[in-house]
Amino acid sequence: FLSQLYQVVRRSIILFGLGLFGNNGRNVYTWRIPGVLQRFGVSYLVCALTELATSYLYQIDKPFVPKHRYLVFIHDLTNNWVQWIIMVTFTFLWLMITFLLPLDNGCPTGYLGPGGLVEGGKYKTCTGGAAAKIDNWILGKEHIYQGPTPRAMYNTGPYDPEGILGTLTSIVLCFLGVQCGRILTSYQSHKERIGRFLFWGVILGGIAAGLCGCQQNEGVIPVNKNLWSLSFILVMASFAFFLFSLFYVLCDVVHVWNGSPFRFPGMNSILVYMCSEVFQGFFPFSWTQQDDSHLKLLSANLVAVSVWVLLSYYWYRIGFFVKI
Repeated sequence: FLSQLYQVVRRSIILFGLGLFGNNGRNVYTWRIPGVLQRFGVSYLVCALTELATSYLYQIDKPFVPKHRYLVFIHDLTNNWVQWIIMVTFTFLWLMITFLLPLDNGCPTGYLGPGGLVEGGKYKTCTGGAAAKIDNWILGKEHIYQGPTPRAMYNTGPYDPEGILGTLTSIVLCFLGVQCGRILTSYQSHKERIGRFLFWGVILGGIAAGLCGCQQNEGVIPVNKNLWSLSFILVMASFAFFLFSLFYVLCDVVHVWNGSPFRFPGMNSILVYMCSEVFQGFFPFSWTQQDDSHLKLLSANLVAVSVWVLLSYYWYRIGFFVKI
């Protein structure tokens, strides 16, 4: 247990540290603290510690072994009910903070809009709602992302899409990935596995559709990547289950595809990510264009991805792998 705990904490610290390094903190007074790898590190830490702690408890009190055929059908749930309680608690905590935390500067409680110039500037300083308030309070405006995507359209202030509050829903999304893996370890037949992958895809997608009203910017909880809203993570999880079902069939059932060439970046995912962060301003990963049309930006990104895939394949051929 202690060796596993050490590995989990060590890996989480390395991920968080690499994220800080990638934020290029030459000025400690304006060093951005949140980030993608930081979010990965925290989400991994919480999910891994949850699995370790509950597995330790299960060794003391043996996991429930279902005997009734209806309980066997949900065997992947009955043996991790403690983890589900924890994740549901995180979900309710995100909901309560998002919709009940009083905001400053006359912003309405539960505000989920972009702020800035929207609605004639009525909510100019409300960008991010409760998520922004928590980041500004704990981290300070100088240590969060200064160029959020709403700024170009709505002329908003600083806001960090990888902030503290959204980490709660990120953890839940990470756990849904763990649930996907649990299906693989709990059931042996292709039919049982694929059926459950599709089941989770439908259930999670249905909940997300209900929350957002099947609209892009409407509903009780709109699909919002910047906020990592509950509907957003459920949509992502739903598509992930559906895509995983497809890839599972292609790779493990009918054996018509081995995952190439995308499996090569997956073998060096952290190295590829860090290199893309460091070299994103260099050719051939990006270049200056006369106009930033969607077609030209898409073409540039496709070239960059292709180069990283080729580099990943080269690293695979020479046996060069970076592990943390």
